[in-house]
Amino acid sequence: MANDEEIAAPIERVRQKEAENDDIGSPVPAIKYASSVVPDIAKISPTGKYKINDLQEWSSKTNAEKFYDPEYNETLNGLIEAVVTTESPVLETTLIQRISRVHGFNRAGRLIRERVMEVVDKHYHIATDHYGENFVWLSAGQRADWNSYRLPATENDIRLVDAIPSEELCALALDTSGENKIAEMAKSLGIKRLTTQARQKLESLL
Repeated sequence: MANDEEIAAPIERVRQKEAENDDIGSPVPAIKYASSVVPDIAKISPTGKYKINDLQEWSSKTNAEKFYDPEYNETLNGLIEAVVTTESPVLETTLIQRISRVHGFNRAGRLIRERVMEVVDKHYHIATDHYGENFVWLSAGQRADWNSYRLPATENDIRLVDAIPSEELCALALDTSGENKIAEMAKSLGIKRLTTQARQKLESLL
């Protein structure tokens, strides 16, 4: 059973901010996996589209009171699969927040994080990128073959720089031209203003 601290009235759908800061939320767990791989410039694929799965179609199927119960595993597996299939590679913290919000939890506390990652660890591939962020991939093969980047499908699908794996950022950097590549990269990602930290991260790719 979820405790009183972690169950609250359903919260409103949270949109991605316009990337005015790079804080993606709670600190990622101290789990370290494989390091990132830089894509080959000769193998960069055409861009794709990144679209958030806010799990609205699951809102009537979730039950916060049963979140920790074994019989809720099937529902939790389905929720995680829906996000990973749509968004992978997806930031580990983003995935946890997505599952937390659809249940109406105020925040993704330790118990929620452990519950979600227990499922993720069994079915998906987790890798730490060049900047120390943990990302969830469908499989190790997906990551090994990754050679493209995704642009936001709409304004609501804009990701913060920290929520984009270094594999994607590297592919974007290799495929971006112009005198001010940083500005062009930010524009492509739908980011209107870069923080110093985000700018430094993009500059490190050039």
